[in-house]
Amino acid sequence: VYKRQVLGGGLITVAPSYAFEWSGQARALGVMFEGDGDASVIVRTPDGQFLCADDADGKNNLNPLVIASNPATGRYLVWVGRVDPAKPVTGKLTVASTADLKPAVLKKQ
Repeated sequence: VYKRQVLGGGLITVAPSYAFEWSGQARALGVMFEGDGDASVIVRTPDGQFLCADDADGKNNLNPLVIASNPATGRYLVWVGRVDPAKPVTGKLTVASTADLKPAVLKKQ
């Protein structure tokens, strides 16, 4: 059940979609979602900051991409949201220690 709407984040659940511990050394940590519909990604960093993305490339790619520069060690929380409350979104979430992620192109349907 989607319960909250957040700025730039679409509709999300109260509980995170995914959580992970990060302890590596990297210049960037990328989080992307490749879905079958317009989605968003919100990432809460260990220091409490929220990073969000609705589209990786404006209207050219509706799949979201978040890049955290100089990622801190600790627990990250990830929410995958949807833009249209009537259309559930399914897809693949990817987390990688790079800023070079490029989600598959999803055009407006």
